[in-house]
Amino acid sequence: MNAPSTNPTSLRVVAGLFIFSGICTAVEIAVSLTRGHINLNLGILCIWIGFGLLRHNRTWRTWALVFLWFGMIALPAFSLMALSRSMLDFKLFGVPVGEVPSALAVFFVVPLFMLTVWEYRVLTRPGIKSLF
Repeated sequence: MNAPSTNPTSLRVVAGLFIFSGICTAVEIAVSLTRGHINLNLGILCIWIGFGLLRHNRTWRTWALVFLWFGMIALPAFSLMALSRSMLDFKLFGVPVGEVPSALAVFFVVPLFMLTVWEYRVLTRPGIKSLF
């Protein structure tokens, strides 16, 4: 197993994005609790996925790929749903903030989808895959 300092930069970026996503999920869960709601969100696993990727753990890589596949399916589905409406509710960490035009939501989903595809490509690249 390689030391974390020898991890390729792309793998460190992917792991960092998973950890960041997991932390955002943890904040959303905490905010929900302060509002009296229990929020069971599997996105919290992204913290462990990120650290598992840095340790070259095969199981956490598999979980990462599952999460990425879910995103690659859900994001286009969300875009199609969003375009069927004129306005969408916007929430920040689970707290309603207001409404945004659906076209604006799709404007943000497209780069997020491209990022998800890039993360998937990084984790399936032969050089990265051989680390696991």
